[in-house]
Amino acid sequence: MNKYSHMIGGDPTDKPRTSDEVAKRALVVFTLIEHAMAEHEEAIERREWIESYHLVDLLTEEEKSYLYSDKPTTQQDIDATWLAECLCVLLWCIGYVDALPENSHKFDAEDTFNIMPVYSDVSVHEFVGNANLRSNEELYEIAKSIQWAHGKARSSNQGDIEEILKERHLAINWVVGYCGLPWHLVTTDT
Repeated sequence: MNKYSHMIGGDPTDKPRTSDEVAKRALVVFTLIEHAMAEHEEAIERREWIESYHLVDLLTEEEKSYLYSDKPTTQQDIDATWLAECLCVLLWCIGYVDALPENSHKFDAEDTFNIMPVYSDVSVHEFVGNANLRSNEELYEIAKSIQWAHGKARSSNQGDIEEILKERHLAINWVVGYCGLPWHLVTTDT
């Protein structure tokens, strides 16, 4: 039984993800962001990289469609860049980021190049192996905080702040196993 899930309206059977799961999801999300930032250059190499580390099975159908498309849409690129907000939460959850940016500040994925495989001396194995999931108490406290701030931004039509918080809310809900939903079905109830 999960004694923290009630804090965000979850189910007592909700089970937080493991460090490995969160680290691998962070690698997938980073790859999608990188794909948009690089304007699809080296797409074949990016696909081969994700396949070589057996991460392709972690892609949702929508993510596969984006990464393997010869001509992604502008909306797919926009959606991928918003994933930076998910990335910051995922990295915070496993100890690679010390603090989340303020709710009104977008996270810059380029700030993570020094810790992400491909751009740093850290291997995928080391990145996943050194991930250290924060305590359930910390995870649920930040989930509660994000949920509350997202609800406030949503009810007052705060534009970009609402979008920032929606993405962060999605990521933390996935990490804490909110209602047992997979990444592509996670909701951001407020």
